[in-house]
Amino acid sequence: MEFTIREARPGDEHGWVDIAWARWQDTYGHHLGEDYFTEERRQRWLDGWAEALAQAEERASEDEPSGDAASPEIRMVR
Repeated sequence: MEFTIREARPGDEHGWVDIAWARWQDTYGHHLGEDYFTEERRQRWLDGWAEALAQAEERASEDEPSGDAASPEIRMVR
């Protein structure tokens, strides 16, 4: 099963979230099995990232009310 970048999301115009999913699938696929990476699970994962991006953006705009809020930073930690 192979997933491709489908769309840019607000705050993720370069598709980094989709790239992260593909790398995660590539890295852990042999441990979790092909059945783990369903389209439903992928969508939930992507929705979670989209929510995290939106929350980070909101916090950044609250921290810097001047309108020059820094880009939200989200790190993947192992």
